[in-house]
Amino acid sequence: MKTQQEQLAGIWHKHGETNRYTKSLERPLSTEPPPKGRPPVFDTLNLEAYKYSPLSTTPEQVRLLKLLPPSSEISDDCVRCEILSTSLSNPQEYEALSYTWGTLEKDFPIVVVSEDLTKQSAIFATPHLYEALIRLRHPSETRILWIDQLCISQDDVVERGQQVQLMEKIYRNAKRTVVWLGEDDGNNETIDRLARELAGKPNNSLAGDYELVKSRINEGISVSQALTNLLNRRWFSRAWVYQEATVSESVEVMCGGMQLSLEILLRLVHAVYTLENEEGGYARSLAMQSIGFDSLYLIQHGRGGCQDPRCPRNEVKNGNFLGLLMQALQQFEATDSHDLIYAFLAFRGSVEIIPDYRLPVSVVWRDIARSIIRSSGSLDIFAAVGGGSDQELPSWVPSWSQCYPYARPITAPDFKTHFCASKMPHVEREDEGAGEDANVLHVKGKVIGTIKWFLPYKFDHHYHRDGPEGTKKALNFGEQRHMLEQFLRLEDQSHPQIRSLLENLDGVLMRTVLADGAFGSKQPLPDRIADIIRVCHDEARVQGLKDREEAARSEAERQDVEILDRLRDNGLIAQQKRLFLSDSYELGLVPTAAQRGDLICILRGSRVPCVLRKETAAATAATAAAPQGGYRVVSQCYLDGWMYHSSRPGRAVNWSEEVAENFALV
Repeated sequence: MKTQQEQLAGIWHKHGETNRYTKSLERPLSTEPPPKGRPPVFDTLNLEAYKYSPLSTTPEQVRLLKLLPPSSEISDDCVRCEILSTSLSNPQEYEALSYTWGTLEKDFPIVVVSEDLTKQSAIFATPHLYEALIRLRHPSETRILWIDQLCISQDDVVERGQQVQLMEKIYRNAKRTVVWLGEDDGNNETIDRLARELAGKPNNSLAGDYELVKSRINEGISVSQALTNLLNRRWFSRAWVYQEATVSESVEVMCGGMQLSLEILLRLVHAVYTLENEEGGYARSLAMQSIGFDSLYLIQHGRGGCQDPRCPRNEVKNGNFLGLLMQALQQFEATDSHDLIYAFLAFRGSVEIIPDYRLPVSVVWRDIARSIIRSSGSLDIFAAVGGGSDQELPSWVPSWSQCYPYARPITAPDFKTHFCASKMPHVEREDEGAGEDANVLHVKGKVIGTIKWFLPYKFDHHYHRDGPEGTKKALNFGEQRHMLEQFLRLEDQSHPQIRSLLENLDGVLMRTVLADGAFGSKQPLPDRIADIIRVCHDEARVQGLKDREEAARSEAERQDVEILDRLRDNGLIAQQKRLFLSDSYELGLVPTAAQRGDLICILRGSRVPCVLRKETAAATAATAAAPQGGYRVVSQCYLDGWMYHSSRPGRAVNWSEEVAENFALV
């Protein structure tokens, strides 16, 4: 029997199950109180806008802000500061601020005092930053800070690009990073009390934290709602916070007058989540009810991990920039779309990125996509493409503002996979870049079929994880099987693939619905198909076994519970997808954007088959970037029998130059 500590350690976040897209459909992203009103004294001030002196050409030159204490000569509502210049190679000690800009107008003057105290001007800031400065200001001492909104000339796009390249070092060199979440919403006392108790037990285990939180909840403290509100603050969905909180040596979280370390917040969140998951189910836990749970999960792993060897995030290799982007941008967003890339510069590895806010976002995203493909030597980036729905972008370039438009991809860089539809490395055409259209990507591959027919049923966008028969309802296996068999019976029964499919219908169908374990950590599926189907049909009974103590289950019952857990995890892959038959009567799973007649291709550098669509004359005329004869990337797909290169005789693609085709992706 597992110990309590072992049981608790295994309850990590279900990898990729939730994201800000699905949550934002059901609840607002923010629960923080409205910003403070503009003090009347500001209307009496007559200050000129502060003029930034150009930064010297010395490498790593930055500005710092000296936050001054309140002055008896001016209202306490006025925040005063000095602007200093220094080099990161030998800076004075400072703290960095991590906060939310938002979209509110910058109309709160921050008074800038000249070094000789003879002249005053103002930098206009957002109300959220003003609130932070009021809280950060010491009564009688100065405080040295780095704050992007005030230390960078925001109107100078060239300087912004240069300073963005220094962000990693700015936060890494700071003695502390202060996270400002906003003012108190009335829940601080509850969180602060528990945080102080946890801080008093620094060597406590997860089991100890869990017991402490459980005892306080039993005393009537409503910590769950208080923590949910805190984790739905806008800070947790801001793209820049991942880099800021991950590279900083010390992180202090402030909300109103409450202060707690990031480590204590992580412990509190983990303990409350564990308790909620145990008592109310995953769907009613912090993981599903807040944006911040996922953000903290990523930050924790960026800072060193959760120390659980079974956590699926451990499979993501350090330095995998594309994998990080694909995972992080499910949770984070940015007011300026350039920053959906620039906010992660610290982790770019060998990917070439030179920040330039003068370029259109579509150009930045296109150039980054090409750089990622070159540096990785793969087409894994196709996991995030949107089928050419964004006319501003080539179809092979993801729209990073919605990273996974079709829910879970068949495979991605942050998945552990054994799929190897193509064993050949991706190589662009040798003349790529020599007078070529930058919107076109040249790849080699082979068409292995076309989409002939779709099963009518589309898998729901939502996945009812905790319902007694949620998975059975979501996968709809029995009805899918009936429809597929009916269609096949109407086709030519002498076709060998039809006969083979009918003879193995249950196995092929369930394997395809689950994409052979694409969303799990093992491919092919580790369980017998017959057992998976049996557990799926009998989900309510097996769910009842899950609710019993483990010691009360027989070995066979324990195995059924484990199969159900894996089925629920693997079943997530089917969201926003549908089943299809190819013209060779091979069964596949593809996003709903696919259409009849789309081509199924094996492309060099892609671990899974891809769906391409031939450009029509009308589409070519409507899109200047699309040359005649080009192809649009629709999505990745699962095609049974083609996922392991040479899994069956005759299924492997011959990669000789004689049979490889050139595809101009537009």
